Amino acid sequence: MNARSHRLILGVTAALMLVVVPLAYQRLYAGPRRELEAETDRYRTALGDREDEIAGLATIRKDLAALARTGLGSDEESTSAALRSALNEVFAHYKLEAASVSTRRPEGVVNPAATIGAPEYRDKAVKGRPDFFAVSATATGKGSLERALRVLATLDRQPWVHRIDRFSLTPVGKDREQVELAVELTSVFLPEPELRAGPPPERIWEPAPDSEVVRYRAIWEKNVFRAPPPVPAAPAGPSPTLNPVPGVSPAGPALGDYRVTGVVQGRSGAELWLVNTKTAERLVLTPGHGVLGAVFEGARGDRALVRVGEATFEVTVGATLADRKPAG
Repeated sequence: MNARSHRLILGVTAALMLVVVPLAYQRLYAGPRRELEAETDRYRTALGDREDEIAGLATIRKDLAALARTGLGSDEESTSAALRSALNEVFAHYKLEAASVSTRRPEGVVNPAATIGAPEYRDKAVKGRPDFFAVSATATGKGSLERALRVLATLDRQPWVHRIDRFSLTPVGKDREQVELAVELTSVFLPEPELRAGPPPERIWEPAPDSEVVRYRAIWEKNVFRAPPPVPAAPAGPSPTLNPVPGVSPAGPALGDYRVTGVVQGRSGAELWLVNTKTAERLVLTPGHGVLGAVFEGARGDRALVRVGEATFEVTVGATLADRKPAG
């Protein structure tokens, strides 16, 4: 091999080394190193997130324990019994008659994270395990509107964990001076032993002070359920004689003469109370009944729904039937 060929081989070899060595470095070392570093970063991030979760877990458990201490019991039997006792005693304290209390079987409440496929809930046993149990009770009783409102105020202020789901006040009797109160209330208990509530106190409820109930005074004093007073009888004697205007017929009653005095929920459903501002005539309409072509259809909160012709209108308390506005 002459010197020229030798130099050519060395040049080609050097050129190949300049190409092959970087490629080999990237493939055999630099690439795997980058992947390993990225994987390491992912693990570090995951470990950091987990450490944050573990650090916050202590606070969460502390809050749950505080919540559990406000419960009425640590299982179905104790919670249901305490809930029934509290409701019975409150209704008896405010002298509501024909009181009745019933509880339902507890309902397990699962963590919402289990329904969105969180990694912690991949295990079926964990996914279906309730975080706590809700126990609902229904209580009914009859009494004055004031006593019924005091019962609601007392139940609302109790320190043990609970929620008033719904309540209703239905007038009873001809004079409507009494109402039937029906209230549904839910409490909870936690199944984990370390989070269970201790024994409830001897007195598991406290009456609402007058300072908290006074705001309801205007409601029971007004008592929109109360039946309107009877129409005064017309005075005896001949009716006065009017001098008619020739060619003009005397004006008859109009929708503008009837003013809405109340929109209430009676025992049989919604009622519309009207008074004729000219004659003092009082009417109580139920759905399907009307006056002068204005038919009462029902109630939407404190507004009456009235159909005139083919259209439905809303009328508020204090307005006349002529002040109706199209129902939205």
